[in-house]
Order: sequence, then C-alpha cells, then structure tokens
Amino acid sequence: LLAITLWTTRTSIDLQLNCNTVKLYYYTYENPEIKCNLKNTGNTILKDLNICLEENCSKLDLRIGQEREVNFVLNEVDQNRFLINTKNSDIDLNNIVILKLFEEPDLKITNLEIPQEISYKENFELTFDLNSETLIKDLNIKINNLDLIKIDEFQNTEKIKIQASGKDLTNGKIQINLNYKDENGKSYSKYQEYPIKIINIPLFKKIIIFFRSLF
Repeated sequence: LLAITLWTTRTSIDLQLNCNTVKLYYYTYENPEIKCNLKNTGNTILKDLNICLEENCSKLDLRIGQEREVNFVLNEVDQNRFLINTKNSDIDLNNIVILKLFEEPDLKITNLEIPQEISYKENFELTFDLNSETLIKDLNIKINNLDLIKIDEFQNTEKIKIQASGKDLTNGKIQINLNYKDENGKSYSKYQEYPIKIINIPLFKKIIIFFRSLF
C-alpha cells in the first residue's frame, strides 16, 4: 500500500488530506474501498469542498479543527493507481493511492531440500517453505501417497517438514498438490513436481512400475 500526498495549496488555508485503502491488499474480483480523512487545521471555515475520485465526488464543509471521513468504493478495477482531488475556490489538494492487487493468492513453494538420489528403503526428511503475502486458509498438502497435511491458516512463511522414504517415490517424482482458499473462501489449487532418483529398487517393484506405466 502506498499513498502519496501532493500539496498544491494556493492560500494560507490549511487542509490535511490522508487517503488509504481499507485493506492492505485486494483481489481483482473484489471492490476495493478507499478511505479519506480530511481535517481543517487552519483558522478559517472551509466551505464547498469537493473531494473526488475520478467522477465520484462528495461535497462538504469543514469547521475549524473539524475532521471528516469520506469513503470511495471502486468497481471493475483495471488499474492500481488512483488520484483523489479536494478543492474549492481557495484550495486544491491531491492524494495518490496505489492499490496492491492480486489475481489469486501468491502462494509459492521455496527452499525445497531433497537429496539427488535415495535408496528404495532409505528414509529421509523432506523440507520446504510455503510463502504467501496473502492470507492462506484451509490448506491441504498432499505429497505423493504420504499422509495429508492440513494447515488452518498462515501468512508470510510456513515451514513444512515431513518424513518420507524411497518407497513413496518410486515414480521418480516428488509430487506436491496444494488445495487452499483465500480469506474470502474462494478455492484454488497448485501442483508442482520435482525429479528425484530412486536406486536399489527391488525387481518385483520395477515390474509393477513398468506395468503401471502402460496405463
């Protein structure tokens, strides 16, 4: 979130204008809300102030020392930069608000630690990080045929550790399936796979793997 105030007053009249988004970020399917706080810090009543976001305007007066709040709701957002202007015959003040917009949660898998190769009967610890600037809820993590991992919610970084064996990865892949929701309950899924070399696979298991590959 970034808000920039551009002062362009033409007289000694003092007006404070501070505009910010109500939330730190929004999804593109949401209707972002911008809240503006105005305060008369001078010694003169400010009359007929027009505060506008594009064509959406409100008119108000501000007594000496008075504060007012004006909210704007955006529809069909296709940009992330908005100019709010407040003026009357004596004052002209701008405030720029930059929205942080996401099409979907920015969930990423990072810092995956796996051996280059592992024996069929060998156990090892599979570790990786999940990173998301957005809030993630009802996260289900499924890795190959290992037990399901459930996380109610997290934001920023969540470290994942799970015990695995070469027996679980005979297809030569670590397959990570993520199913989750954003804070509004909208569902998403993500799939990533990583190669791993499994050695010392028993002959009977190789035969099973071969026949499974035919279907």
